[in-house]
Amino acid sequence: MKKWRIAICMLFSFSAAFGQQSIKDSIFLNVKKEAQNLFIEKVCNDFLVRAEDLVRKDSLCLPQYKSERPTQTYRLWMEATYSIYDYDYCPMCCVILCSNCFDDYMIWAIEQKFGKGFLEEQKKISDSLDRIGMGFKDPAYPMSEDSLRKIIHLKARKKEKPLDAYSEKIVCFEIDEHGHVADIHVFEGPFIFKSLAETDELKVLLKKLFKDDQKWTPAMFLGKPINGQYIISVSL
Repeated sequence: MKKWRIAICMLFSFSAAFGQQSIKDSIFLNVKKEAQNLFIEKVCNDFLVRAEDLVRKDSLCLPQYKSERPTQTYRLWMEATYSIYDYDYCPMCCVILCSNCFDDYMIWAIEQKFGKGFLEEQKKISDSLDRIGMGFKDPAYPMSEDSLRKIIHLKARKKEKPLDAYSEKIVCFEIDEHGHVADIHVFEGPFIFKSLAETDELKVLLKKLFKDDQKWTPAMFLGKPINGQYIISVSL
């Protein structure tokens, strides 16, 4: 009896491995037909290996380029309910390759575990959460965003400069579930997004300014407060 069980387990393992290899071969051949050079084929294979490695560790992630970008409600719903995360796995230069390689394989793996049409069904659920007001809501400043921007301008601009001398900064407030400012990140913007050092004068000033700030409204999901980010651009 024990030998039969071992044989059955081996048969199932072989079938799963065969199915996995078949989907990889199918995806790779589709990309190969569209490829103009061997480099594209190699990159596709690399992304297939990356996706397979994640699936082997049971680390499923949302497809990024085969459908419209997921909303924050959808991301949080899939992470909290099914442990399916939104990994940033693909550089912009390889978007097409990702969609044909990594995304296709990950969609196949997700449907193997949860069934055909699973992703579409979960998208409908997340949309319904937004409609009834139970979806994700951004954290909010106690006053208006213009008021927040004026406060930063007033404290950070020590002397007047010509308008073209000001550079745009992106300020990201980390707001905890209690509505307190947990941390502040400052980036050079709008396209560079280089993080300023912790010792940067502006960053130190903002952290001191908002250390004992009045309570913010935290981000919400499923009617409960959660950690969130409040992002604002300012010219300083």
